[in-house]
Amino acid sequence: MEDSLYPGHWRLDWGLGNPNKTAALIAMLMIAVWSLAYIRKWGFWAALVLFTGFGTCLVLTQSRGGLVGIVIGGLVVLAWAPRPLPFRRSAAVIVACAALAIFAWVMNAESRYTQGLSGKDRSIDNRLLIWKQVPSMIHDAPNGWGLGRSGEAYMQWYQPIARGEGYRTLVNSHLTWLVELNWWGRIAYVLAWAAVLVLLWPHSDYRWFSIPWAIWIAFGICASFSSVAETVFLWVIPALALASVLATRYRKKIWPGSHLWLGGALGSILIIGGIFLFENQSVSSPSVYSPHEGIVILGPKASKIWIMAPNRSVLGEHYGHEIRRGFTAESICQQMGLGVTSGFKDIPKNQIVVFSGQVPSSFETLAPSQIILINPKPVSPSILQDLAAIPTVTVVVGEYSRNKDYWSEQARSCPNIKLQLIPGTEEYISNWMHEIVNAIKSQP
Repeated sequence: MEDSLYPGHWRLDWGLGNPNKTAALIAMLMIAVWSLAYIRKWGFWAALVLFTGFGTCLVLTQSRGGLVGIVIGGLVVLAWAPRPLPFRRSAAVIVACAALAIFAWVMNAESRYTQGLSGKDRSIDNRLLIWKQVPSMIHDAPNGWGLGRSGEAYMQWYQPIARGEGYRTLVNSHLTWLVELNWWGRIAYVLAWAAVLVLLWPHSDYRWFSIPWAIWIAFGICASFSSVAETVFLWVIPALALASVLATRYRKKIWPGSHLWLGGALGSILIIGGIFLFENQSVSSPSVYSPHEGIVILGPKASKIWIMAPNRSVLGEHYGHEIRRGFTAESICQQMGLGVTSGFKDIPKNQIVVFSGQVPSSFETLAPSQIILINPKPVSPSILQDLAAIPTVTVVVGEYSRNKDYWSEQARSCPNIKLQLIPGTEEYISNWMHEIVNAIKSQP
């Protein structure tokens, strides 16, 4: 989704292949270097040099998530810095930040930082378009969409049909996992973050705790702007920061008080309650229901029409768009219900089943009332025998498909096979939902 170039400028990525991941790493390093100020007297000046150097790199990533992360994280470190703040050191930090701001202006990075405020930023608009569907996605899949399937779920079932962007995640690590996990996983995820922030809360005698706390805050913010937390090595710095605090707390027996745990619990309850409230007020259009990973139902949950393992080369990369379009336009789909699944076990007997491309090796456990094959490949004689035992088999074939002649011959030799020839098409059939409806309506 991100461009490697922004108005003629290369975006630094340190070879990670994603400037936002690089920015998250840099933001955490910019905070971590201030630990030197707590170790040696000269550590402040060494930290300032490193902070400025990493800051220069952060500007070159032109990542807005990284910028917000370091600003909020830096304020946390500043808030817990030893008092009083020496004038020379305060002035040096102000000069370093001003120099970074001037460098950003010279590199034209500030235009990207501020573009979103004008409401004319495609990157932000796309994110907001995705994020506003999260409550519906959580509501429609109480058991989660499955790890690694959130982008696909959004793209097929929630993306506006007029749009065609492809997504792997929801461009936000937190929302991605909240959508992919079931309710127990969602609750555990929120509680885990709350527990970490409570454990890292700075102690009056150990102000350096503010640095690990700020690292986690910056990391969490960066993960809110893009899907960076999926990268394992980015967890190394937060993990080391947490371990250092836990070791100190264990050694000194200075665990967080009950008021901090209570605050963390209340915050978690508010977040989980908010998720639950918003998802219960969300209704997707058309209605979508995913009882478990690998199955999606539109309309009545006792669906009569089932599409098996959609073949993208036949049904299109955005096959879900065509399903939603056909479902909305055809009353017969709304009445009978429409399901999409990857396995036979979800399909009751005596249903209408649609296959695209590859035909299964056996129909013994399926017992369908009608089978619709869309641009199917040639099959073995044993499969032809299985097809002959099914009341109605409709074969939808493109006029220029390489398998047209084969299925034309099978239709002539087997009375229960009906051929629907689609003019002007080859393997991909754009209006295939219309052909499915025609096949169902023509069933005796």
